[in-house]
Amino acid sequence: MSEYDELYLVKNPFFLGSFKKAIKEQESIVLEDTDFEGLEKKTFYLVRAHLALAEYEKAEAALKKHIETVKCKKEEMVKFEKLVQFFIEFAKTGKYDEDFMRDKFEQLQQDPEYRANSRNLPLLVLICYILYSIKEYDCIIPLIYDLKDIDMYGIKFITYWQMKRYDYMQKTYEEIKEFSEDASLTPVSYTHLTLPTIYSV
Repeated sequence: MSEYDELYLVKNPFFLGSFKKAIKEQESIVLEDTDFEGLEKKTFYLVRAHLALAEYEKAEAALKKHIETVKCKKEEMVKFEKLVQFFIEFAKTGKYDEDFMRDKFEQLQQDPEYRANSRNLPLLVLICYILYSIKEYDCIIPLIYDLKDIDMYGIKFITYWQMKRYDYMQKTYEEIKEFSEDASLTPVSYTHLTLPTIYSV
């Protein structure tokens, strides 16, 4: 990586399926109070780790703590809170708001800047998870094909796997090694560990 990733100690075990380790590691990471994007991502990985372990109450508690301690703009907090609550509900029940899903999918599809904004990563992951769960694989790739992010590489890899496009799986694997040599095993672990847990509803 070209820059030091302060969340590396959380991301690495998370993407290797060591969700308990990711939860423990996040406790030692201290970010600046004004790093709202970093704080959101830290909470988002924590929530997802709890969800992967079916610890729904702990996921909700992590979101509540974020709301109580992070002092960002009210509209930004409301947006993040709503999104993570959608994520938790989807993980718990497999249900989602179809109108919300449709509106956000169209917005991501039509606005490249909105799609590429790293602050919208949680939204993009949620939409991709929903599309994956309903087997709309062809809708996922146009949303993430050009995004250089470890989450997006992992989702792209497993989507090609479901589509049986093994040629593109190999290409994605080479891309992820170029992006981060440490993350070269991420797609395989992401496929076999993360997804079966999250989509067991």
